[in-house]
Amino acid sequence: MFIACDSGLARSSDNGAAWTLAHVPIQGPQGYNCLAGGSSYLLLGVQGDGIYRSLDSGITWSLLNVHRGGDYIYSICDGFGFSIASGATNVILYRSSDQGGTWSVIDSSLHHRVSIITQLDFVAKRYVLAVSDAGILHSMDKGVSWTLDNNGLPADGSIAISDMWTTSNEVLISSQISGCFRRPLSELITPPSGVEDATAGAAATRLGQSIPNPTSGDVLIPYSLAQGGHVSIALYNSLLQQVATVVDGEQPAGSHTARLDASALPPGAYYYRLHAGTINLTRQMVVVR
Repeated sequence: MFIACDSGLARSSDNGAAWTLAHVPIQGPQGYNCLAGGSSYLLLGVQGDGIYRSLDSGITWSLLNVHRGGDYIYSICDGFGFSIASGATNVILYRSSDQGGTWSVIDSSLHHRVSIITQLDFVAKRYVLAVSDAGILHSMDKGVSWTLDNNGLPADGSIAISDMWTTSNEVLISSQISGCFRRPLSELITPPSGVEDATAGAAATRLGQSIPNPTSGDVLIPYSLAQGGHVSIALYNSLLQQVATVVDGEQPAGSHTARLDASALPPGAYYYRLHAGTINLTRQMVVVR
């Protein structure tokens, strides 16, 4: 058993009853940020020093040839024949298929939406889930391409996710702001069938992206209802304070479009939330001037 922490790397050979510090040849006060590995090797992410590997149960370590040596490695996951690590440099993701011996960049476009990835986790052999400051990312091709999917979360990327845990059929998420959430794993690892809508509960209940986005004036919000009933759509600012009521009343099943005048709103990120029966869906919109 191993624990990576700011003060060093601890190792236990008796199921955690006793611990000793493992020697890693690192210069300076860098913290040991993350740890992963297979049956015959260990991978250690270090703040500002890249990735180290041990082939002898943590007794000796060597610095690997990561694409950008010296990167701050936030997270590593390993299994099923490949390894993935997240670095701080332009939110680079690294991938290795030879037990960490060599690394290559697998995605350098995430910095347009994401500024940090703090956790990586394997699901069902070839799927990968990631926690970022913008929300939950998932990959269905061993980390080659990624999709941001916050369906069912109350405020998209502003919920401050602190941890993620997967079971055989669920994903559990804890938020520093909004509590804990759960979602069927099948919804995240099933390829999308068409339009990128926020969907939950019955398949016909959807909340579409506001048009236009970003906006400086009138906004159209498309949505559809699986069944008739009382529906509300409220708008929240980045502090999760309600600033407007868009819809509040009885509506029939089917497709609808709500209109919002955003001309008086200060510029910034906003979140609109649909509540219909037991279903709650949230999307983000941006106001510019």
